[in-house]
Amino acid sequence: MKKIILSVILCCTVFLSFGKCCKKKKNCTKKTAAEEVWMRYDETKCDNPWQFNWFAKPTEAQIAGAVKGNLEDREINILQMTSEYEEGLISCEACHCPNGRRFFVRVHQSDAGKLKALKFYEVKDVPDIRVDDDTK
Repeated sequence: MKKIILSVILCCTVFLSFGKCCKKKKNCTKKTAAEEVWMRYDETKCDNPWQFNWFAKPTEAQIAGAVKGNLEDREINILQMTSEYEEGLISCEACHCPNGRRFFVRVHQSDAGKLKALKFYEVKDVPDIRVDDDTK
């Protein structure tokens, strides 16, 4: 009987110590809000990291879904995403001119470098998040 009780105590001690282990290590898989950032991309007329050919004019939700899929294909974990479109914001006809659409993505800090390479930049102000754009 003593052996069974000692075995149970030993198992519980080992189990509880592994649960606390993650808090001590820096590479814990749990991420906090402080390790997450919002990044913004100002879409241009044709100089974007993605290129989509639509047979019919897409909805904003379809465009956002295609952009999210493209980023996830690049192994960027999107925690949350939203977009906004400002009608008539075409400032010039060149390929690098903004077209009025902006994408906002919330990612882990570890993915921010990948997004910066795609011309995203970190922002603090994010427009109101619509429920249908929340990826969690």
